[in-house]
Amino acid sequence: NSVTLTFADEPDSGSLINIDRECDGKTIILTPTGSGELLEGRRLQARVSDIHDPAGNVMTSEATWEFEYRKSRFTWSQLQVARDLDYLDPGTVTAELVNGTGEYLDYTIPAPAEDWFTISPMSGTLSPGETETITFDIRDDLEIGSYETQVTASTEDVDPGTAVLDVYLTVESNEPTWVVNPSDFEHSMTIVAEVKIGEVTLTDPNDKLAAFVGGQLRGVAPIGVPDYDNLAFLTIYSNRASGETVRFQVWDADCNTLYNATDETYPFDATAAWGSLGAPEVLTATLGLADGVIEIGVNDGWSCISTNVYSASDMSVTGILTDLTPRDGDIIKSGLGPFSVYEYTSDTWVGSLGDLDNVSAYMIRLSEPGTIFHTGAPVDTPFTIPVVPSWNWIGYLPAPWAGLPRTEMSLRARARLPSMRARAGMEASR
Repeated sequence: NSVTLTFADEPDSGSLINIDRECDGKTIILTPTGSGELLEGRRLQARVSDIHDPAGNVMTSEATWEFEYRKSRFTWSQLQVARDLDYLDPGTVTAELVNGTGEYLDYTIPAPAEDWFTISPMSGTLSPGETETITFDIRDDLEIGSYETQVTASTEDVDPGTAVLDVYLTVESNEPTWVVNPSDFEHSMTIVAEVKIGEVTLTDPNDKLAAFVGGQLRGVAPIGVPDYDNLAFLTIYSNRASGETVRFQVWDADCNTLYNATDETYPFDATAAWGSLGAPEVLTATLGLADGVIEIGVNDGWSCISTNVYSASDMSVTGILTDLTPRDGDIIKSGLGPFSVYEYTSDTWVGSLGDLDNVSAYMIRLSEPGTIFHTGAPVDTPFTIPVVPSWNWIGYLPAPWAGLPRTEMSLRARARLPSMRARAGMEASR
């Protein structure tokens, strides 16, 4: 009784319908075993409750769906289409036209009265039981807002010979929500910057420049002020007077595009004032991190990390973890015993684990989430990794990410290991 199908309309609302049930691990398929003629045009309800996923997690509450059974008709496969579309890149929307009759049907779809989309194909022939995908091509310059219309397909070969589809579209901007509370931070530094995309300098006041340390937003400013429409005046905040690396992201409003990096980074220094009106700092926006930089996201609590780039100048724990915002007592440890803890007064990681290597994995416990950016040269593979009997903590070396099936990895820890993401490092969850 965990999956049922019932009538949702009178005269026998709530009565069970005999069905066969199938599940492929992702989708539950309900197939009525009786005559479809008894269901045609009726309102039905499907209910699912008390089922579990492959990991044994049970549904916390039941789910229900109501729909109209229309199999022996000329119709759309759904009553409506509702989509959220990206501003300046809305793409296409599709719907299926269905011939549920036993006849060949010639259909037509008139051109829409609205000028914000076109339809293809607008006519054709459907064999008995055939479906055809109809494509709505949305105009690229459609303004931000909500749009709705009806699309009607017609045929003269059956009665009823019209199928009406309600279309609801919402065009949205992808602009990030960047908000910083300066009172959350003790220190600040400033930068006067000219922001470029390629050789073009941004001057739109709707464009924005944002500063990050790891994954934490530390400052945001519009590009352009009166008399200086090509400059951003950005204040960057921190609770540490120094020792952090500041990275930048750029929002280009004209193109509805987020550039998630710049070629340049800056060390945080509470006494610094970078750039001036006559000699601003130049930041060049890019869509991705520079070659040789990997991004490793870590959660609060325990995470498992490794790095597959080598920095000849600094592989120290303090150097690699500089983008994080740790607190006293945060810890990183190796599988061989050495570990280090973060000490706020010295702003360093202190302990028996001094440097990280590329062949090992490490467990790190943090008070708050963050992002590690490690710069260096990708290690060459194949790579010899020494192992010992029983458990080993092994780093992930290939780049780009190739998945775990070819890599044997063992981790043993009493703590929960939250899942993590990495551009080219190892990721693990338990």
